[in-house]
Amino acid sequence: MKNITVNPLSGAVEKSVRNTEIKIATFQKEARKLSNERKCENNDIIPTRLSIYRSISPADKKNYSLQQENTDLKDLLKKIQVERDVLRAWKENVLKLPGNFSEDSNIIIKELETYKKQLSTQNKVLTSKLLGLVSSTQKFIKETSTFQKTSREKEGFNSVNFYENERHKLEMKLKELSEIKSETPPSPKNSPSCKNFTQIDLSQFTERFSSYETENKILKNQLRDYKKSVKMLEIKCAELENFRRQAEKEKQMLERKNRTNANTSNNAKKSMAYYQKIVESVKAWAEGRINETNDEFEKKYLAIQQKLVDKENCINELRSRFTENLMENLNTLIAMNEDLKNSNADMPSDENFRVQIENFEYIIEQNRIYSDIKVQELSETIELLENERNSLMKSNQVLEKENHQMKIEAGKSRELENELKIANITITELEDKNKILSARIRQLKPKELEFDQLTYEKSIMRLEISKLTEEISQKEKLIIELQQTLKSEARQANSIMEDLIFQEKSAKTELEVLKIDSSTYKSNISKLEDDNQKLKNEVNHLENQLRSLLKNDNSLIKSSPITPLISESSLSEFSYTCPSIVQGELEEERKNSKRFLDQMSLLKEHIRDLERKLRTEQIKNGGSSFMKDSFRNLTSRLPIMNNEIEGIIKITMSMLEFTQEEVQALDIVREAIKKTQALKQS
Repeated sequence: MKNITVNPLSGAVEKSVRNTEIKIATFQKEARKLSNERKCENNDIIPTRLSIYRSISPADKKNYSLQQENTDLKDLLKKIQVERDVLRAWKENVLKLPGNFSEDSNIIIKELETYKKQLSTQNKVLTSKLLGLVSSTQKFIKETSTFQKTSREKEGFNSVNFYENERHKLEMKLKELSEIKSETPPSPKNSPSCKNFTQIDLSQFTERFSSYETENKILKNQLRDYKKSVKMLEIKCAELENFRRQAEKEKQMLERKNRTNANTSNNAKKSMAYYQKIVESVKAWAEGRINETNDEFEKKYLAIQQKLVDKENCINELRSRFTENLMENLNTLIAMNEDLKNSNADMPSDENFRVQIENFEYIIEQNRIYSDIKVQELSETIELLENERNSLMKSNQVLEKENHQMKIEAGKSRELENELKIANITITELEDKNKILSARIRQLKPKELEFDQLTYEKSIMRLEISKLTEEISQKEKLIIELQQTLKSEARQANSIMEDLIFQEKSAKTELEVLKIDSSTYKSNISKLEDDNQKLKNEVNHLENQLRSLLKNDNSLIKSSPITPLISESSLSEFSYTCPSIVQGELEEERKNSKRFLDQMSLLKEHIRDLERKLRTEQIKNGGSSFMKDSFRNLTSRLPIMNNEIEGIIKITMSMLEFTQEEVQALDIVREAIKKTQALKQS
């Protein structure tokens, strides 16, 4: 479905046209009302003069007034005749002599004439190009018809009929294109009086413009697709060239084989047949693709040309409609002026004349404004259509370039055909030479062939012996390197084991010392805790005694207040001294407990350090397990060797604490490796 897009210029034009038409209609109604009112008010043609009669005789008064009225009427007739002559001259300038328009209108007319000339020249160029394309395609069909027939007859009768049908269709299309003639646009008529006053309906053309815009978008998309197809064709042409190069390389290889071998005639024939089939398929594909591209190009070219013709017709219709409507409006205005003159011939004074003249001037100004707006809108539409025409011409140029490229590719295909002919000739020559060589080789004695075979077998045996000696030397080198690596690794393992044993002994001694220290510290801590509890109990006991003493003293003071055994000062001193002693002892105990806690924290930190050392030593001992695994992997790849190497391997296994089961498993694996190597050597 086509997306209909409304042009904003067309909407503005319609609004302006409607507004001007409404204003003209209202002005005409008001002018008619004023003329009717004046006729009703003034029944006489001209009002009577109020001047004093100056005639001598009273009998001549009536004649004198009539004479004055006649003179006034003559003056009015002269003025009306002058205005009539002016209007006639204006009408002749507008209708009979189109060159006597205003400056703006003359400029527009000249631009339209130049535009028509450009369109005619462009149409001529396009027709000439189209005829050139038609002639070139016809030549191409004539030149390739013989080759196509020979190539299609090999495939079968159906393919020949299919090719003839396609060629007939293409020739018919070319005839239709060659018979196309440039259509001349219809010229606008110069006699608008025969038609009635009609309005310009631009709603018909808005839909056309919107459809043209959508069609332009579709054409742009089609051009993009066409460019993509051209790129794909270029890629395929490059692939074909690569394939041709590969075929040439294969041909050279076949020539070399023909020189060396005598019994390759059948292979050469097969390769030649295969090569010919490939060439025929490539030609068929290229021809089909060229035909498809030509058909697509012709269809697109016809569609573009038809759209250009439609747009030109639309522009000419718009111009003709516009000119006809303007001329009809002018004729109606002239008729209205004549009606007003006839109706106002009986007006009593010059003031009514002036009002009519002002009304006509207002109408003329409105018509000029309306014509200016229409001219601007038409110029804008013409510019848009010119831009579209330029874009279509550019696309046409691009398509012509692509067609030229396709012709160049067709020439390349001809070059390929010539090269194929040359290759066929060379292949026939090589086949003849091959036959001669085969005859000569048959004439030779069979003993020479046997001698060649023996020499060839001796050379093969020598090569095999050299390879075996090289392999034996490489294996001896590998064995020596492995022995050296095993000795170095055994030394390293011995040194590592000695270090580990020494570290284990030192760690064990440190652990024993730490255990002794920790036991002593634990005993000291338990003793200190017991002492602390004893001190706390003693302090509590002393506090209870003090409280009991204080209670007894208070009871004694209450019972015998007259003769106290102890004075108040001594009692206060006793109350102050007793708790101060207790507080001092408590502070000493607190200090001792803090010291004890500090010692405990130091012991905990020392124990943590020892645990860390133990972990590091355990990790180092785990390194021995890593050494054990690596040594196991290394020995599992080696076969059983000399007694010296086996003794070194057993010593390292004992150092790394291998069990008897592990040693037996490794021996089984190594024996299997030795057997496989012996089988390979045999």
